[in-house]
Amino acid sequence: MTHKTHRLAPAVLVGAALIVCATARASLPACGYEITAVIEGPQCPDALATVYPYALNDKGQVVGNFFCPGGMSDWAFLWDDGEFIVLEPPDADADECRDINNASQIAGTGNGPSGDEQGFFLDSDGFEFIEIPEGGNFTRARAIGEDGMIVGFWGNWKTGDPSREAFTWRDGVITPLGELLAQPQSIAYDVNVNGQITGYAGDSYFTDARAFI
Repeated sequence: MTHKTHRLAPAVLVGAALIVCATARASLPACGYEITAVIEGPQCPDALATVYPYALNDKGQVVGNFFCPGGMSDWAFLWDDGEFIVLEPPDADADECRDINNASQIAGTGNGPSGDEQGFFLDSDGFEFIEIPEGGNFTRARAIGEDGMIVGFWGNWKTGDPSREAFTWRDGVITPLGELLAQPQSIAYDVNVNGQITGYAGDSYFTDARAFI
C-alpha cells in the first residue's frame, strides 16, 4: 500500500499551537507553559483554513483535520517538525486523524474506496481502511494503541441496526464488542498501553449511557 502527501504553503494565521510544560519542578502545584511551535493551516481560495488538532505523540507529531471556512469538506493532516502534511489516500478521502501513537501509526476516518465512511489505519506502508461489518454502512476510528490496535465504533445510520457498536481492529481484523458489552449501543473511545479500553454503552447515546473500562 502507498499513500501520497500534499504539502501546502503555511498561512499567516495561527491554526493551533504546540505547548509544553516549561518546568519539571514537581513541588509546584501547576507548571508553567510556553508555546514551542505554531501549527499554521494552509491558505484556502477565499480565506485561511481552520485547523483542529486532535492528538499528539511523544515525538511531538500532531494529527487532526482542517477545513476551509464556508466549505463542506474536511481534510486530515499530520504536523511533523514544522511541516504541515495533508494526508490523501489513493481513490479515497481522509477527513480526519483522531490519534497517533509513538510509532507514528495513525487512526482516522474518511470516505473509503467503497464510497462509505470508514475508519483507517495509516503507517509508513500506507493506508488500510477498516472493513464495515455486514449490515453496517460505516466504521469510525477513535484511538490507536501502542501496539497498533484501533478502537472505535460501527453501525448503520439508515436502519439504526445497530446504531453504534464498539469495536477493536488489529492487523486487518475487526472485532465488534456489542455481545461482550450486552447493550444496544456502544462506542470505544480510547485504549492504553495495557490494552485496556474505555468508552460508553447503554440503551441510548444521549440519555442512558454508562462509561466502561
